[in-house]
Amino acid sequence: MWLYGIGIIVCLASVWFLFSQSQFKEKCVEEADAVLVFFEEKVDIDPMTKRGTILYFPVYQYTVNGMIYHAKAQDFLRNSPTTQLNTHCLVKYNPKKPEECLIRNRKAQKMATFQEESFVPNKQFGRW
Repeated sequence: MWLYGIGIIVCLASVWFLFSQSQFKEKCVEEADAVLVFFEEKVDIDPMTKRGTILYFPVYQYTVNGMIYHAKAQDFLRNSPTTQLNTHCLVKYNPKKPEECLIRNRKAQKMATFQEESFVPNKQFGRW
């Protein structure tokens, strides 16, 4: 009997997740040109073997109304990236909250925001 309750909770959570994702996509209607500026590296450790794998997450930069935004794509690479930096792609963003964006039609994670005239790249901010 309690399995039915767990099944209902899982179904409701799935419906809520899909609904919130579609709402987010409906808000991201404006487009901007984005540039691949670096790859964030994270170590993924397998709990069984205790061995680590480096994951490479692409971070893109785009500008809206004089503000520079950095967003990390959800896609990652397990091998050293072969994609060249300064590669362009299209980003869809929410005009009311430009830090909310989609990269390759998937929600991206906000990294940083700068005013355009005050932004100076820092080599310690990832791999340039």
